[in-house]
Order: sequence, then structure tokens, then C-alpha cells
Amino acid sequence: MGPRWKGKDAKAKALADPMSSIVLQLQSSLVQSDAQGFLCGCNVLLEAGPKQTDLLLRACFGEPIKNLSGEPIINKNNKHWFYFGMEEAFFLCNSLKCLKILDGLDNCPKNDQELFQYMKSKKTTFPDSYKAYSHLRLKNWVVMYDSNYCADFVAYRHHPSLVHSEFVVILLSEGDSESNDRLRVWSDVRGTKRLCKVIKKALLVLSVDKNGHDATSPSCLEGYTVTEHTISRWSPEQCHEDHPKDDWEPSSSSVPLMPSGTTLRSKVALAPRQVSLDQIFKALVIFFWTIVVFGFGFALGKLL
Repeated sequence: MGPRWKGKDAKAKALADPMSSIVLQLQSSLVQSDAQGFLCGCNVLLEAGPKQTDLLLRACFGEPIKNLSGEPIINKNNKHWFYFGMEEAFFLCNSLKCLKILDGLDNCPKNDQELFQYMKSKKTTFPDSYKAYSHLRLKNWVVMYDSNYCADFVAYRHHPSLVHSEFVVILLSEGDSESNDRLRVWSDVRGTKRLCKVIKKALLVLSVDKNGHDATSPSCLEGYTVTEHTISRWSPEQCHEDHPKDDWEPSSSSVPLMPSGTTLRSKVALAPRQVSLDQIFKALVIFFWTIVVFGFGFALGKLL
């Protein structure tokens, strides 16, 4: 999901308020209009007026439904249809208390418990993914679903039209290896970190610990804890024992293994000195010209 606005006016508009203020404006608008969304599979649909459309775009909640030409679908009442992922829809419903969600078949409203069970039936990892999503959103990060980097989310400091995403977010469930088996082996960690280096983003791992609580109701999520881990590449230059640069400068291809108890200094002292052909040639040239100069001086002295 990329930038949703274009032009200088859009950027100025997005910078006018911090993200926390924009979310509060959206919350107030949805409460006043008694906003109602409709369940549709793994998504929630919402019909939004012009003001709410603007606030949804600025707060980065949901995506406008578009036609085949890529244009947003607008009905005769000048309203847009938005669709939300389960985590962001439940965040608006459960955390911000500003959205009512109805069953798309019989238009019956669902309470938080019914909605929680429905979403868990559609996505077994929903309790953990929602906890991770809400953890970042409550810290005023803009959290978007990832479709490019094989991660769970990407996190922005502000609107995606203004800044690039700063973190690629991967969710890990403590004590539940079956639900998420990523980053369980070193090769997976190394490959993911290399990808993040190429795309110039940091890797943020969110570990969700249930602390013995079952995912039976939304209230159980309060007992969950989220631990943040950022993974960076290990730099040996910052960790090895300091030695003078002139004492030891190994090449990347020819550093022999050292027996235990041998220090770096002693290894260099014991290493045989290797003389290259270039060094021999230079020595011969210098010797030749030394003989020539010496002979010329000796001859000149005889003549005088």
C-alpha cells in the first residue's frame, strides 16, 4: 500500500496535525455519525461521507474500493466505500469504540465477544496479530498490512505519502511454534536481515507472550505482553579486542586458524615473511643504478 495523496497540498494537509490528533478527529466523526461497518469474509466494509473519507485517508485506516480503472467507487450520495482488515476494524471497534460492525447477512450488530470469535475463526493467529497491531497503533505508529516483504506489517512514523516505512514488522508468538515458524533458524534470520538491508528498513520483531491467558475473549488480551526486538547486523569491528592497526591487518582470504593460546601478536611474529616478484625487481633496479652512479663518480674522480 503506497501513498494515497499526490501533490504539495496533500503533504501540507497531512503535516498540519500529528497522527494522534488525526485519529482523535476520526474517532469523534465516526462516533457522531454512528458509523456502521458490515462483515464481508475477512474484511469489514464501511460507507463513508466526504469528511470521513478525508479523515480515514489521513489516519491511514482502510482502503477505498476502486473500479477496474483504479478510481474510487462513489455512490449517488457522494459516499465512498472502504474496506478494512480485521485488525484495524477491531481496533476501531474495540479500542477506539467508534465503529459498530454488523453481520453482512442479516444486518445484526455483533458485540466485541462475537466479533472476536468470528475473526479468530477466520484467522487462527488473530489474537496475537491484533495485539501486535494495537501495540504499535497506540504508540501512534501508522501500521499497514505488508504485501511486498513477506512480513506481517510495515510501520511508518507518519503518513506514507510523506515518509518511507521505517520498520518491517514480524510477529512471533511465544510458546506457539506451530502458529508461526519464521525466524526459528539462523538462515531465516540472516536472509530476512539481508532483505531489510537491501530495502533500507529496520527489522522489528514483536514477541507476543500470552502469560498463560487463553484467547477466549477480548478481555484476555489485556494479560498479553509485547516485547520489541530490533535485529541489526553484528559488526566485529565494534566487538573484537582492540589492537594497533599496524600490528595486524589480516586479509579476508588468508588468515590461518590459530591454535588455542596463541595471541594475534605472536601469530604475526611467527608468520614467515613473503617477498613478491615486484619487490625483487625493484631491489635489482635500485642496485643497478647504484652501481652505475658509483662507477660514474669513480671515473670522474680519476679524470680530475
